[in-house]
Amino acid sequence: VLGAGRVAEALTATGDFLAEDAHQWVAELLDDVPNTLAGDSFSYDFENALLGTRLRVAGTEGEASFWSDGATPLALIKAHVGKRAAKTNLRVRFAFDGDDATPATFARRVHPLILETIRLARANTLLEGLRELKMQEPELDRFLSPEYAAVLAEEKSVAAEASARRGRLAYLVGVVKDFFVDWHAFRGENVKKDMHEVDAVFSRYALEKMVETLERRAHP
Repeated sequence: VLGAGRVAEALTATGDFLAEDAHQWVAELLDDVPNTLAGDSFSYDFENALLGTRLRVAGTEGEASFWSDGATPLALIKAHVGKRAAKTNLRVRFAFDGDDATPATFARRVHPLILETIRLARANTLLEGLRELKMQEPELDRFLSPEYAAVLAEEKSVAAEASARRGRLAYLVGVVKDFFVDWHAFRGENVKKDMHEVDAVFSRYALEKMVETLERRAHP
């Protein structure tokens, strides 16, 4: 667990490697990690600035452990460590320990970001339509609902924020799809053929449906 109440998955790599080997793998993957190891072990903590997901890495001779409340960081680490170990003829075995509550926890974490991004996209689309109407009817403000009037009154800030966050919804969809694939891959299931299920969630977004899809409750 990463802090009080934080659900986490654990990925452990064991084998005939040195602490320096494990530290080098981490340094190749993550920013702000020293290039050389001081001592016979290491431990670092990271946090995703946008999502708030966390990653903890630790290692010593023969063992490296990784904990995260998102599956994708662990999937990337496993792929990289496996590739680098094979290249240098080092034997590495992986063990994964996942918590069944992780999909729901992940969905709740990205939920506010998704809601805000969808709200902003809708406001920007509405603003574009209102601008066209105002060109045709200069006194349009007098007939607008409070909601529409507020959007038009704040058109500069709405447009600026929408421009600054352009592409964020596509990014979040990608983040959710990565989690969907990586979480189930760790559990021995290939769900790449079912990516349309995630797309369907975003077509009519709701948190409950997101959790159901990530957990695959409807697809035991």
